Amino acid sequence: MRIPQILINARLYSNENALYGTTSSIQLPDVEYMAESIQGAGIGGEIEAVAVGMVKAMTVSWGFRSMTKQGYGLAAPIRHTVTAREAVQVLDSNKSQIAVQAVKTEMIVTPKKAGLGKLETGKPKDAEQEYACYYLRSFIDNQEVFEVSPLDFKLTILGTDYLAPVRAALGYEGSVDDDWQQTYNRIVNTA
Repeated sequence: MRIPQILINARLYSNENALYGTTSSIQLPDVEYMAESIQGAGIGGEIEAVAVGMVKAMTVSWGFRSMTKQGYGLAAPIRHTVTAREAVQVLDSNKSQIAVQAVKTEMIVTPKKAGLGKLETGKPKDAEQEYACYYLRSFIDNQEVFEVSPLDFKLTILGTDYLAPVRAALGYEGSVDDDWQQTYNRIVNTA
């Protein structure tokens, strides 16, 4: 069994594998499901009904100690494809040895806040940036473990697509627009 211990390091790349800069931190999105409180006759109090696969808006943020030209380009008010790569230290309990596990998270984002940082002699810029996240897909050792695509009615966790029955019930046939579908296909086909 492999037991995750610590994050050794992480980097942020464009879809073309260009490094955006030296990140001080990356805050990946929280996936929060939509829920509604239900109370009334026949219920002894109150419960929360969680809508199957329906997620609230996702936000991702990172701070740059220093930025490359590509890092500044992330401020453009367009969709960007970014990849966060992690090296995670794991303990292989069968062999009592330390190993490194590769974790990759692909995202399609649009800037909400593009901080340029603070200019202070001998200090990092610490430019904080925040983005709306429209698509998220994660891999551990090149195996897909998580995919969230609200515009495509897709929520897949460990190989189970929880929104497949919803798409079938709605007669859903595709994405919201062709541009989005092309971007989505590029991400899916380059994993």
